[in-house]
Amino acid sequence: FILRCHVVMWTGDMPAVSKLMCMTGHNAYLGCRYCYLKGVYSEESRHVYFPCSMPRTSDITDFDPKELPKRTEDNFLNDISKIINETNKKTKVSVIKETGINGRSILFELKSTKFPRSFPVDIMHLFFENISINMFKHWSGTYFKDQSLNNEQYVLNSQVWKQIGQIMHECRKQIPLEFGRSPRNIFKHHNGYKAVEWSDWITVYSIPFLLNKLSAK
Repeated sequence: FILRCHVVMWTGDMPAVSKLMCMTGHNAYLGCRYCYLKGVYSEESRHVYFPCSMPRTSDITDFDPKELPKRTEDNFLNDISKIINETNKKTKVSVIKETGINGRSILFELKSTKFPRSFPVDIMHLFFENISINMFKHWSGTYFKDQSLNNEQYVLNSQVWKQIGQIMHECRKQIPLEFGRSPRNIFKHHNGYKAVEWSDWITVYSIPFLLNKLSAK
């Protein structure tokens, strides 16, 4: 029989996926591969960011986060067509800026690859090296520089975290090899945690170790 392989998904960090899709990237004004949310340049931080409620000085209308103008494969093809058919270099640069696309990706030749749904968000950078870390910072009361903002019911004091860390250390020898690397004391070593450790923490260890420690709310 004939075994056929069909690529249905491509993943990577944002710069890598932007190159695969022939997009201008997350630093551009239209950097999102899923929608047409337009970024705003911050003079203070010298960087483009993407608010839904625009600054008063902006001429861009506010966006409803529940009704963002989504990109579809037809949108991609229409935008690409505008760029390819434009002969004036200055106008072409303007179209690229207005669409966030700078060319036609060779991946359009694969029928199993659909734009943009075949390019999911990278789980490592979004969840394990972002959300997991920020959740820990919230729970440990270190998320905000202003300590008055860290005084919430879900914050656990250092003694609780010291206890959790000690339990993690003591259970290392009892963790099966199939679970991967044994957990390090999160109280002592969280600053040196790798993505795989944050993955293990949030998916395996956080639930039993935080059981009955966080407030009901």
